[in-house]
Amino acid sequence: MSESENKVMTAEDRPVAIQFDHVTKTYKLYKNDKQRFHALFRKGIPCTEVNAINDVNFTIHEREAVALFGRNGAGKSTLLKMVTQVTYPTEGEVKVNGRVSALLELTAGFDPEFTGRENIYFRGSLLGMTRKQIQEKEKKIVDFADLGEYMDQPVRTYSSGMRARLGFAINVNIDPEILIVDEALSVGDRSFRKKCLKTVSELVNEHNITFLFVTHSTRTAADFCTRGIVLRKGQVVYDGQIRSAIDYYEDMVAKEDEEKRIARLTKRRNNLLRKKKRAKRKAQKTGRSLEEFFSPAKEKRLQQITEELLQEPEELPSVVRAKKAAAATEKVKSQIPQMPDLSQPVKQRSGLEKERKEQPGRGRGLGKDTAHAQ
Repeated sequence: MSESENKVMTAEDRPVAIQFDHVTKTYKLYKNDKQRFHALFRKGIPCTEVNAINDVNFTIHEREAVALFGRNGAGKSTLLKMVTQVTYPTEGEVKVNGRVSALLELTAGFDPEFTGRENIYFRGSLLGMTRKQIQEKEKKIVDFADLGEYMDQPVRTYSSGMRARLGFAINVNIDPEILIVDEALSVGDRSFRKKCLKTVSELVNEHNITFLFVTHSTRTAADFCTRGIVLRKGQVVYDGQIRSAIDYYEDMVAKEDEEKRIARLTKRRNNLLRKKKRAKRKAQKTGRSLEEFFSPAKEKRLQQITEELLQEPEELPSVVRAKKAAAATEKVKSQIPQMPDLSQPVKQRSGLEKERKEQPGRGRGLGKDTAHAQ
């Protein structure tokens, strides 16, 4: 393949790194540990089956940087566990081509009593590296983590950000083919995220690394990834460009939150209406006032809830973002100086023609007449 053809190669033309083909992962939930233990030896123990992943299909090619979005319980962690072969699908097939380096949890693969330097060797050995290979990478890992004197202190004394630094430094410097990060980057400071962004970009563009990033932070995902996959209740509901995926995810979350808010307020309002109805019956039977059975504070709260339910819902994040972008564009346009109308004659634009008409004694004609007179 020529160099020109290689430059225009799209993601779909590259080899497959990760592929999910009609994958379903079912977990059995038992009433208690006793039933779960009995189920190991006996069939027919009652349980509830839950599909953490349900008929998922997608393909990730080499050198793609993909973000996975989804609320808690959407199936993101289960999906990653199948990529890293911690667990296996109940149905379907998962194909992974390449050595996987995964930073799924900040403390995963760390011994809290070991120092940071000792954990480099411990973590490297878990990833299948020899001591000589780890020694060759040690200085690079230490420099990237930038923990200073804490590198030789026990990891149990580290903050979450320091553990993220060390974990990420190890994972990106062991020459992975597929790098998976689950939320770890969101705890780092701005300079650390900037360093990670640069490193991930270099790995993806120069070393054919495939990057899979799971996060709730859409801003961080936009910095690192070019493609986004949105999961909802174990299913892929959107797969596309990162900006469009972020809009879809944020709109989905906003709609779900609004539905929950409406349901919560409706439930409270119905409860208050039932109490008010009972209070009216008591007031009619006893001949006493309604306020004795249904306080003014409850009546005020009922009115407030009713007003909240009648309010228009807030605009979706994608709509707000589009309006801000349009306003910014208009602001920039208004600051650009207007160009003169080039369709008009130059003399008329400059005003010289008008001036000559108003003052006929000035100009070249005056000079000629004066010369003849002299």
